[in-house]
Amino acid sequence: SAYSAVSLLQKFGPIMNEGGNMLSLTYIASEAVIPGYGGGMSSAKAQLESDTRVLAFEAGRKWKVRVNTISAGPLKSRAASAIGKEKGKKTFIEYAIDYSHANAPLA
Repeated sequence: SAYSAVSLLQKFGPIMNEGGNMLSLTYIASEAVIPGYGGGMSSAKAQLESDTRVLAFEAGRKWKVRVNTISAGPLKSRAASAIGKEKGKKTFIEYAIDYSHANAPLA
């Protein structure tokens, strides 16, 4: 989360190796509407991405470490499978996986 990323880097930044990296995971819902993806997670991911930019600047100068966030693509976890779940229909994550397979350059 955005909160824990800041806290983790505050504690571990001073003892990380120069050139080290902190990596977090984000999701496209930070910048686009994803039906059923609620509970504040969209805004939390947007905050994480914003914090990543600031932390990359500050931690890079202070401790010479990199800070990045990636979106690894769709993963059919239990939580993701609950989004848009209707009997007899694909879940949102199943549509996302199908789309990714059809359109990802490295699939």
